Amino acid sequence: MRNRLLALALAVLLLVPLTPAASAAPPDAYPCLHPDMTVSANGEVLSTGTEVALDGGMAHAGTGLTFTFQARTFNLTIDLCYLRITDTRTWQVDHWPCENAPKPKPARTQSLSWSVFVPLDCKFVGSPNLLSVSLTNGKGSASASVMIYAGAPGFVFPDKQARAFFGPFAMQSDPVNSLTGALAAVETDASMTALGVPLTVSRTYNSNDGSTGSLGPGWRASYSDRLELSPAGARYLASDGREIGFTRKGTGFVVEAGVARFTLARSGSTYLLTSVDQVRMQFSATGELQAIRDRNGQGVTIERASGRVRTVANGRRALSYEYNSDGQIASVRMSAPGVAPRPVRYEYADGRLVGVTSPGGIRTRYEYSAGRLISETVGNAGKPAYVTEYDADGRVVAQTDAKGGRSTWSWDTEGIRGTSTMTDPTGGKWINEYERNWLIRQTDPTGATATFHYDADGNLIRVFDSLGHGARHEYDALGRVVASTDAVGAVTRRTYNARNDVVATVDPLGRRTTYSYDVRGNLTGTAYAGRTSSVSYDPRGLVTASRDALGRVVRYGYSADGDLTTITDPLHQVTRIEYDGWGRPIKTTSPRGAVSTITYNDDDQPLSQHGPLDVSTSQTYDGQGRVSTLVDARGGTTKLRYDDAGAVIGVTRPSLPEATATFDASGRVTETVDASGRSQTFTYDGAGRTTEATYGGRTWKFAYDKSGRLSRTTLPSGKTASYVLDPRGAPLRIAYSDKTPAVSYTWDAAGRRTSMTDGLGLTRFQYDAFDQLTSAGPVSYRWDAVGNLTGRTAAGHTELYTWDAVNRLTSAAADGKPLASYRYDLARGTITTTQPGGLIKTEQLDVRGRTTSLSVTQNGRPLRTMTSAYDAADNVTRSDDSVAGKSSYSYEALNRLTAACYGVDQCTDAAIDYIRYDYDANGNRTWEKRPSGSTWSLYGPANELQASITTPGNYPLDVPATHHYTYDADGNRTSDGATTYTWSAAGKPTTSTTAGVKTTYTHTGDGRRATTSTTGQQTPRYLWDPLSPQILSTTGVSQPTRYLYGSGLVAQQTPTARTPLITTANGSVLTATTTKPDQHEYEPYGQTRAGPTNQTPSTSPTPGYIGGLKLATGNYLLGQREYNPTTGIFLTSDQAGSANPYAYTTGNPLKTTDLQGLDDIEGTLTDVSHISGYISTAALGGAVICTVARACAPAIPILLQSPQPPA
Repeated sequence: MRNRLLALALAVLLLVPLTPAASAAPPDAYPCLHPDMTVSANGEVLSTGTEVALDGGMAHAGTGLTFTFQARTFNLTIDLCYLRITDTRTWQVDHWPCENAPKPKPARTQSLSWSVFVPLDCKFVGSPNLLSVSLTNGKGSASASVMIYAGAPGFVFPDKQARAFFGPFAMQSDPVNSLTGALAAVETDASMTALGVPLTVSRTYNSNDGSTGSLGPGWRASYSDRLELSPAGARYLASDGREIGFTRKGTGFVVEAGVARFTLARSGSTYLLTSVDQVRMQFSATGELQAIRDRNGQGVTIERASGRVRTVANGRRALSYEYNSDGQIASVRMSAPGVAPRPVRYEYADGRLVGVTSPGGIRTRYEYSAGRLISETVGNAGKPAYVTEYDADGRVVAQTDAKGGRSTWSWDTEGIRGTSTMTDPTGGKWINEYERNWLIRQTDPTGATATFHYDADGNLIRVFDSLGHGARHEYDALGRVVASTDAVGAVTRRTYNARNDVVATVDPLGRRTTYSYDVRGNLTGTAYAGRTSSVSYDPRGLVTASRDALGRVVRYGYSADGDLTTITDPLHQVTRIEYDGWGRPIKTTSPRGAVSTITYNDDDQPLSQHGPLDVSTSQTYDGQGRVSTLVDARGGTTKLRYDDAGAVIGVTRPSLPEATATFDASGRVTETVDASGRSQTFTYDGAGRTTEATYGGRTWKFAYDKSGRLSRTTLPSGKTASYVLDPRGAPLRIAYSDKTPAVSYTWDAAGRRTSMTDGLGLTRFQYDAFDQLTSAGPVSYRWDAVGNLTGRTAAGHTELYTWDAVNRLTSAAADGKPLASYRYDLARGTITTTQPGGLIKTEQLDVRGRTTSLSVTQNGRPLRTMTSAYDAADNVTRSDDSVAGKSSYSYEALNRLTAACYGVDQCTDAAIDYIRYDYDANGNRTWEKRPSGSTWSLYGPANELQASITTPGNYPLDVPATHHYTYDADGNRTSDGATTYTWSAAGKPTTSTTAGVKTTYTHTGDGRRATTSTTGQQTPRYLWDPLSPQILSTTGVSQPTRYLYGSGLVAQQTPTARTPLITTANGSVLTATTTKPDQHEYEPYGQTRAGPTNQTPSTSPTPGYIGGLKLATGNYLLGQREYNPTTGIFLTSDQAGSANPYAYTTGNPLKTTDLQGLDDIEGTLTDVSHISGYISTAALGGAVICTVARACAPAIPILLQSPQPPA
């Protein structure tokens, strides 16, 4: 009867409209209660009504919280309520999780809310458990439930396991263990590669470690591991400070509760301690460490004298220990064949370690107070890297770094739950909460949290953020993860063998991958979706051969010391590598015989690199082991300057003033000043997330959600882009404050983008079993078993590709007809391309891979020949073109092009046909000088071109021409004096107007231009390759064109003809062959240079310079931005972030290209070899971020990133 009444009520609800919420209830309205309710914990809403967490579970939380259940109301126009607001009702707990606390008593009341407290020490069987509450009046009911997770297991995490650096605790600052309050450190003084287990000279410090070892109190040396054996069991004392207990059980041992994953067993007169990854530590009957070996039995052996480590050896490489009269390590000498020994030296005072000198002579000094380490000073530093203060209980309460930045700690350790609060140097409070010594919650200075739950065995089973998004894990009886559920409920499952090796995985889409192993546990094969790959090993466990899914084999050879010496590819081409006695690579010989060498200092830092054709680079280091100078291939020196905290605050490049950076007390960049004096400033929230970036007087602002994820970008103009993210952080919707259409996305369980809805409609994305993109709207792909592109279909045409055994393109065809074939000659260094109509292009490459000659013939008749010469930095210095003639080039110290001279072998002041360039300190092109006249350009505070004056060669007979440029608040060009532009919040042009003629643009959600519509003219439509910046077709014009690719753009197809194209190494169209060849020539920055077969400029878009799409305006559409070759700059700033956001290729257009409008590269992206289906998910998602999230906001200049020695 009740079910029938409920059905009747629902039917009435469907027929009778409900009263709008905003209107007053009519007199005959009946206020009712929903059958579900809202749940909150300590004021934070967990669920509303029937909503559940997106990971597939219901509302969830931990113990120690007050849960409030709130009834939800609505109005009916007829009296069919089972639960009226006016009824007296009973609140009750239907399921109570706590075994050690009484269930709350029911409450009879008219209140619409009820609160229940779950004690912090609530104990229950299995985590999670359930808290269910209902509200009833005897006729109807409402209910809600919460999954309750135990924060920590029911046992205390052992303090002595917390002395290491990995476990259920967090480290802060320099570092401080936020559980124990101890200062902890790990230092590696030297190391050598070796078979199985490397030789390492390392030490750890823990201010709470009261033991005294061979390095003095608080310090433990590598290889000091030992076992303490007793009738009841054993205790493993690790060299990283951990102490892990075992109890005897029968003939074996059981490890104590905690997070340690070791097994201990007796083997004859010795004991073997085995880690999860099958590394075995062998101990003597008295507990002394004798050996450490990997699963193949390779590793180090330890010999002792008088109980102390005397030597640690692995093959011919060894460590020898010497001790002082107090039994402390005085030095560790590294030895290897054919090289002089290198020592690490140790000094002591009052029995404590006070100095360590590296093999290269850098001395680190330590100071102590009250028996605890308080400071460390490295090399010639004038100040300690930090000074630490402790309280009476030995916990760190303050640290002051070398710049005076002071962090403080407060500790609350009373009761079950303890809290540590670190206040950083800029005032941000970082809170870590522990329960029974297990980290259960972290809260950053903005209130964003991460919460951790564990099962009864101490396995981490739940992690979630402030919004309830997170991951769940399931474990087997051995503590191995068998299932992981991500924030949207996608599950990955794993199975293992007895050695803890993963033998199978099943991904969220149900796809199974299996893994096979040899008897020693080495991975020998992988099988998935019918494809297999395999690996072979020698008796030492070194890989000797790998076979891919196509059956192609790469073979590897090794020295007696286990160093990789040869790599033989499937075409039997051999790369050879030589090493010094320490196992450092010192010489590499390519299959063509190109030799590269490298030298090192005694601290294993690279000193110099000498490459093929006598190209050399080098670097030096300061007294603290930091890079101080970098010398490039042309001899230019870059100098680095550091602050007392070790951050790079100054970079002086050849011929430029110093560029500087300023950091706040927490080590965050607050201002950068480039070599031209232009500054960029940053502000942050308490957690270090950028909230404002100001550049050139323009400020971008960033807002974040409760979990610290970017939720809104505000441009300097006030326009905004707002983001809705799924629990994994993938964008679901991007909405703009102007008329820019919103963009929506869907994603599958594997994290792949499956659809995009933008202003142009719906685009769907499909993938094969290997996550390679197979279709994106009208473009489809096919791939071979190793990921090479074998087919692409677009605009009614299908391209087919074949590849050789080393993944080089061998042929390209379109619609069943050949496009090109490729032949490679390693000995001669040539690549020969054969195209239809007897067209043959032959490229000669030197041993550095640079094109030194290019010849084009047709049916044996020469069409064009080019030769090129280069300097040590791979800059083109001279070329000889049979069509265009001679040209030569010069560069300044930063490799920026300073002159192109024509008709001469060397670019000198005597040249009469030339283009000369000058640049400011930030790479803006300030002068362009030609025989016909000179152009001077003025740039603004954001490097935007503001004005130019062109003085003719016969001045003052002809007057100078002046151009003025204006920009909107976001840095987009609004006028160049002839054309005006308008822009969207997505940083894309919406209109341009020239001489009263208006052009309107549309773009895809990925930022690609879709259409160009000009009043009274045709409307070109563009089809782009989703995985590259290649233009595939233009339609809507008089000659619809499909562009066909191989190792570059090889042909263009119209309804009436196919025209073969010859391109240069940088992708520029060089020759178009029909009945009469069209020869093309470009100036360095892309302007067309007068030649013998100049054609009337096309009014339709067509590829040209670097393969970019040339527009009717003369500009090039390069990926995300429009480029003007006359001025050499883009119309809008770089969305990818760079030191100069408008400049093209940082002043070296003959060496690098930027077909994407984002990043400079060497070579060309018109080559299909650069297209990979494996990057589809990242590339497509990245396009969203690049187009919108960065929204033209300038990033930290690359020059202020931490420098690395050149390769």
